[in-house]
Parts: sequence; structure tokens; C-alpha cells
Amino acid sequence: MLKKLIPLLIILLSIIGCVPKTPEIGYTVKIPSQKIEKQLKKHFPLIEETDSLVIKLENPTVKIENRKVYTGITIKIKTPLLIILSGKAYISGNIKYKPETGRIYLVNPSIEYLAINGKVVVSSNMPQIKEILNDIIKSTFKKTPIYTLKKSYRKQVKSIKLSERALLVKIGF
Repeated sequence: MLKKLIPLLIILLSIIGCVPKTPEIGYTVKIPSQKIEKQLKKHFPLIEETDSLVIKLENPTVKIENRKVYTGITIKIKTPLLIILSGKAYISGNIKYKPETGRIYLVNPSIEYLAINGKVVVSSNMPQIKEILNDIIKSTFKKTPIYTLKKSYRKQVKSIKLSERALLVKIGF
């Protein structure tokens, strides 16, 4: 009996070895920018104080385009002379997923556009303001997730990537 079983087992294993890899079982969850924006708004407004300024970041908007996340933020700056400046910043960045918490963060954020009191800020005309805002934005997005996955997904995430218009979370078993 054992003599007949061994050749049969060898044939079976050689056939299985020739079969291409079986596809992974799973699905992809598409998370649109509106859903990310709704979650991100829960963390705002944020107020940061420096030695001479009080800066308030509020009303974030999110847009996914060209495989990048773009975030718009309203900025209010209060100076020591009680002058209030307001404006808008548009920030771009990539994403990073932390599986232990299910949080997705904006990494390497950079200011693409900055306008204060209706005037576009370039590094040459307000370098200190732009530098301070850049530091605040980097520290803000380092600790503030743009999205948190449901607990039921966290352990099954195979990959997370940006498409042209959404965040794609591949869930597998």
C-alpha cells in the first residue's frame, strides 16, 4: 500500500509545483478625498504658538490628484501688534500607513502655494512666515493622521496606494 502511495504522492507534488501561484483572495476599498477630508476636519482647528506669533490652521480640504494628496488649509496669524493676517496654503505630500494604529499620515508635506491677505507669498518677500508655516505644517501632519482605517481592516491590509483620484486600500486574507 505504501509503495503505491509514494509514486502517487510524487506525481501529485510535481503537478502542484507546475501550477502557477494561486491569486490572492481579497478586494480593494476605494476611499474618496471627500471621506478623507471629513475625517481630517475632526482634528481642526489647530493653534500653534511661536515666540512672536499665534497661528491657527483650520478648514482643511483634501484633493487627490496625480497620485498625491493635496490639502488646502485656511491660516490665521496674529502678530505681537495684534495685527491679524489670514490666508490659504495648499500642501502636497505622499502617504504612510501605520498598521498598528490603522492611521494614514501625510508625509513630506510641502507648501505648493501660500497667499496671505490675498497676496501670493514667495520665499523672497516673506521668508520667515513661510519658514515658520512650513515647520508648523510638517509637525502638524507628523502627529495628525489624514485618515484612520476601521479596526476590522487593519490586520488584513495588503497595500495602500494613491490612484488618480482616491486612496486605494487592498484588503486580503
